[in-house]
Amino acid sequence: MKRNEEKRPKLWVDPFVLCRRIKGHYLVSIGTMDTILCHPREIFRLAIMASAAAIIIAHNHPSGEPTPSEADIKITRDLIRAGQLLKIEVLDYIIIGQPNHSSLRSLGYFYSQSFSVSEKSEAVLSFIGPLVTILASAQVRDL
Repeated sequence: MKRNEEKRPKLWVDPFVLCRRIKGHYLVSIGTMDTILCHPREIFRLAIMASAAAIIIAHNHPSGEPTPSEADIKITRDLIRAGQLLKIEVLDYIIIGQPNHSSLRSLGYFYSQSFSVSEKSEAVLSFIGPLVTILASAQVRDL
């Protein structure tokens, strides 16, 4: 990776199949210094190609601060709605900082009444801790 890309935000998608197995780890977009431009179609295209039943989306904040921005919250809600239409469950949207991370699901930004966590999803969510570790190490390797 080029040195000028070290401080740029990156967005990843990890699709899952029904048996709670990760189907891949895909870098979807590399942003500018403080913005990632990525349309939901790019995210769900990968999920559809992987025949995923669910996805986890993650991106880094080069500042190291894992607090979600208003844009992060808006795109998360847009992605949840798009996933509902496509029948692809958005399990979580993770923001990776250094050294911490934020889960928008655990912060309460997912719709509780129309998007409840099923037993299947709870089992998949148990992967989030190790997945964040993998994503964080991938971010470090990319630099």
